[in-house]
Amino acid sequence: MLRDLRYGLRTLIRQPTFSLVAIATLSLGIGASTAIFSLVKAVVLNQLPYSEPESLVVLWEQNPQGERGQVSTPTFLDWQRQSSKIDTFAAYRHVRYTFTGSDEPLDIPSLRVTPELFSVLGTDASRGRSFVAEEAITGQDRVAVLSQGFWRRHYDGDPAIVGRQIELDARAYTVVGVMPERFDFPPGSNIGLWTALSFDPNDAHGRSRRSRGLNVVGRVAGGASLEQARAEMRSITQALATEHPDTMKDWGVVVQPAHDELVENVRPALMLLMGAVGFLLLIACVNVANLLLARLSSRRREMALRGALGAGRLPLARQVLAESFVLALPGAAGGLLLTLAAIRIARSLPIGILPRLEQVSVDGGVLVFTLGVSVAVSLVFGFLPALQASQPQLRSSLAETAGSGGRPAAQRSLSALIVVEVALALVLLSAAGIATRSFSRLMAVDPGFVPNHLLAAQIYLPQPRYPERKDRIRFFDDALARVRALPGVVSAGAVSALPMHPVGIEFALPFSIEGKEITTEEPRVDLRAATPGYFETLRIALRSGRLLDERDREDAPHTMLINETLARRYFSDEDPLGGLIITPHGRGEIVGVVADVRHHGLDNEPRPEIYLPFEQQVFPGMAIVARTSQDPAALATTLRSEIWGVDSDQPIHDLSTMDQAISRWVFLPRLSSRLLGAFAAAALLLAMVGIFGVISYSVTQRRPELGMRKALGAASSDLVLMVMRRSMTLVAVGMGLGLLGSIAATRLLSRLLYGVGPFEPAVVAGVSVLLLAVAALASFLPARRAAKVDPMRALRVE
Repeated sequence: MLRDLRYGLRTLIRQPTFSLVAIATLSLGIGASTAIFSLVKAVVLNQLPYSEPESLVVLWEQNPQGERGQVSTPTFLDWQRQSSKIDTFAAYRHVRYTFTGSDEPLDIPSLRVTPELFSVLGTDASRGRSFVAEEAITGQDRVAVLSQGFWRRHYDGDPAIVGRQIELDARAYTVVGVMPERFDFPPGSNIGLWTALSFDPNDAHGRSRRSRGLNVVGRVAGGASLEQARAEMRSITQALATEHPDTMKDWGVVVQPAHDELVENVRPALMLLMGAVGFLLLIACVNVANLLLARLSSRRREMALRGALGAGRLPLARQVLAESFVLALPGAAGGLLLTLAAIRIARSLPIGILPRLEQVSVDGGVLVFTLGVSVAVSLVFGFLPALQASQPQLRSSLAETAGSGGRPAAQRSLSALIVVEVALALVLLSAAGIATRSFSRLMAVDPGFVPNHLLAAQIYLPQPRYPERKDRIRFFDDALARVRALPGVVSAGAVSALPMHPVGIEFALPFSIEGKEITTEEPRVDLRAATPGYFETLRIALRSGRLLDERDREDAPHTMLINETLARRYFSDEDPLGGLIITPHGRGEIVGVVADVRHHGLDNEPRPEIYLPFEQQVFPGMAIVARTSQDPAALATTLRSEIWGVDSDQPIHDLSTMDQAISRWVFLPRLSSRLLGAFAAAALLLAMVGIFGVISYSVTQRRPELGMRKALGAASSDLVLMVMRRSMTLVAVGMGLGLLGSIAATRLLSRLLYGVGPFEPAVVAGVSVLLLAVAALASFLPARRAAKVDPMRALRVE
């Protein structure tokens, strides 16, 4: 085998053009598949980095409409007391802490967690300790555990950090521990620190079963199965619903493995990309197999002579397979280089775009995958040429002249590979075309506002510094006045939760309409607070009534705006203006109806919404948004300075344009469509190269026949049509098979599509015409060369 490898290396070095084309083709296929596999491995396949991750589960309450949501404090405590199949529960809330121990005020992503969290995860602090049960009591909960990154960035890894006090939201917290370096919870969230979560017995709102604001994780008890845990939790929740019918009637529970919860939304898209890159790898294999078959045809006399000298079928096949391995190894090396470049691009993406994106790397598993793919690829594209080489038709091969047409079996193999290549290319092109049309339809959806020239700053006021309503109102009034006065700012306003932003203060609360009976079980509405000028700034259309203005002060009668969905669903043909709606935040009169805004994504239908005047419902967190007459990103530094002019210690959580917010929200469909497009373009190029190579080889082998035809009076156009007729027949057969394959394959896209079906005739027809045009061009070039054959030179054969 080593002798065969050395011989194969020498022969390939003597044919550098053939070798470089084959290696480049393999590098493209192996590199693309390895890059996507490294992404899939890190995001989907790797287990969670906690002790016994397979027993970790996430729990949600499920409303009567089947939607999952957070858990109320009383329900969590009941689960904790009554469950035996899940032996440990923990709850947590996302918070943002103002941290001033740096050069500028920072807004730190953090969690408030019950002390059981770290035992549920099976991870303890690397320095100090984690929380103890006593620290879940209000008044004793001012303790913090730092992440390794936060500790190193802000305290230079000071080993004496345990026991020191740090200031969060202008309050002193005692550091009790530092977590290990690779610990991150939730995965990929870049949490800076964890503080103890306590349940205040005097907090009537927090103790209500209607107030659902906890995220809950648990660990299935040893000896219990997931299905047993689910059955027990359903039984407990049904009993609670019977006991508390006013707040839990028809409510259920969802128990899901933590790993599945993490990758649920991204798994379909990544698996689709893995399938697409598999198609591309197959096309690369077919292309290289074509090249090897064509090259083998020129060596048939050599192979026949080897057979005549005593070489058996196995040594002949082994020689070809050895050359396949020689090609596959540098192809794998080139593929790894492409993978490393792709990983650098992936790591530059913003945190949170994909879970565990920072863990994407070329590790041992990826290297084993690359090696396995390389071996498999060499066997796939080398098998057919090896099979051809092992068939010793000695007499016919030795009798063939250098210009003869070659064995029919070899020609049939080349033709079959062209058919396969065209079919695979059409499947990829169809998938890419449908995904691109879906993304275009998604981006054409009206978000309900005009995102151009909008700059938003998310701000959370710490309660110790802003304990009173008037303090918060004054801060945002002053900040808005400063922002509105900036050159280039057209208008400005503030809202508690911006559209398509991952953070914000927004509640899905039960409501009732005074004087109207609602038959829906516990109707719920999304509630936000907004200032005057917000709707004008986002250009949210007013449908009837008026917008919020200076009349909606704290001491004025309570008012609200509703969106079209709420008006249409609960008021039918009635005029909602003047109607009274009651929510847990009070009773208010409807003074206006505004257009629907797609707050939860372009692909999600609007939900019923209420907007309360900010002065009548003061939240500590608001997003200041400004419409500019120039590039909004250019005003970011100035806007930040104006906010710090009101309070120099106030951090800004997020400062971005609304265009950027929408781009983040549609990242996954955009990534899928673009990568599918790139793979399809590569497949089209490889198909063109493959068709060109096979037809060129066929023309070379048939030169004596073509010369004879021309000598007997055949016109050049006849020769062109003859060559193209054969190649386009193969292309037509391949497209027929590809059409059937695309109908089946694109159905797998249905979950990821918006506004289009899994089979779009116009898209398939368009990509078919494109593939036909490319195939015709790839066939025409060698056909034109066939028409220029000199009869006298072509007939001078051995």
